[in-house]
Amino acid sequence: MVTLQDLKIHGLANTGILAGRLSNWTVNRVSLIANGWAGWSNDLGEAAGSSDAGNMAFTTFEVGFNGCGESWPGKQVFGCWGQMEAATATASARP
Repeated sequence: MVTLQDLKIHGLANTGILAGRLSNWTVNRVSLIANGWAGWSNDLGEAAGSSDAGNMAFTTFEVGFNGCGESWPGKQVFGCWGQMEAATATASARP
């Protein structure tokens, strides 16, 4: 059993969490915000596959504005790209 708790993963250039072939994880009070490529990706890109198994429990889990950058030190979302570019590019500051 693996537990991720009380984490704010934000402003990374690529992916907040890259993890596949997981089993029995609990994710509690975690946010993945403004990571340049993806908030969470379980695609390991390997022939063995990336499927998860067992119980995967997510509570108070926030994923948003990934595909955007985050300014420093102001923590403002900017430079969004992708399917929702027009919507996220105008996002206001997050607390």
